[in-house]
Amino acid sequence: MDDVITRGSSSVKAIDEVQAHGCEVVYVETLVDRLQGGAKLFRETGVADYRPILTIRDFGVPVDDPSAVAELVG
Repeated sequence: MDDVITRGSSSVKAIDEVQAHGCEVVYVETLVDRLQGGAKLFRETGVADYRPILTIRDFGVPVDDPSAVAELVG
């Protein structure tokens, strides 16, 4: 569980640590997905079940507007 996913790299660090101890991560959940590639990174890491509760679209931010997304990301 993570509060916000942008690219997913912070969560993947945690996933890597869990996997290094011989465990399998089968599910990742986040409150808000900023739709910047996190889902793809999780699939590449072997986590097939990724579920955001909300995305930035739910806040009225068009994903195909990079300036709006960059403003949210900071």
